[in-house]
Amino acid sequence: MLRSKVAVFVELFEQRRALAQTVGELQRVIALNEAMVAVLTHDLRTPLQAMMAGADLIRRKSADSGARNAADGIRSSGQRMNRMIAQLLDFSRIRSGSLRIDKAPSDLGALCATVLDEIRQARPDAHIQLHTEGDLNASFDPDRLMQVIANLVTNAVQHGAPDQPVELRLDGTRAEVIAVEVSNTGTLPPAVRERLFEPFRTSSASSGGLGLGLYIVAQFLEAHGGQVQGRSSDEGRTVFSFSLPRGLPMASAA
Repeated sequence: MLRSKVAVFVELFEQRRALAQTVGELQRVIALNEAMVAVLTHDLRTPLQAMMAGADLIRRKSADSGARNAADGIRSSGQRMNRMIAQLLDFSRIRSGSLRIDKAPSDLGALCATVLDEIRQARPDAHIQLHTEGDLNASFDPDRLMQVIANLVTNAVQHGAPDQPVELRLDGTRAEVIAVEVSNTGTLPPAVRERLFEPFRTSSASSGGLGLGLYIVAQFLEAHGGQVQGRSSDEGRTVFSFSLPRGLPMASAA
């Protein structure tokens, strides 16, 4: 009986040791893959910028409509590739634990107005409404929050009905947080809602992206102490909402 029990303990010990070795190897492989992604995406940006600069030059100098249309196509594709590279870099930073959040006192209302102007320039047909209320000053990373707002609004424009507005609401009436909502027409199927914030979702990839946008949004907001949620409202609209902790006192009513 003693020999049998010892044999069981020895076998369990050997299994744990083999498992620990396998886990260590997998962690090294993951770290290597993430480092390779970071290096590749960084090195891809230089030739991509050269390609887009060449397209801009053709667009300005050429009088041929066919060449100008081709240049527009090259630039559009280059912008899409640039967004993918940025997402891969952010994904690599998040997974490796090297994501930095540089908070500073900022006005979320002014930041959102800037983001919407950029989206309207890229999508002149987009109908976007901005509603603001209360004090919108908080301490956050402006670059990361611009990515969050741009991603949510761009998704809403892309997936909403073209004849219905996308609404961005900022509620700064509470002392501790600023409430943010982005909504568009349409509903989210239950199967999609369950996987909204997972990386490399096939639903986003099929629309021309990597499926990383909402995952990065969730990670950026979590780093700020917030959490994003997606739901379908009773009015037949899809709503993404989050609360951004202020990190500084709310201004007086005066």
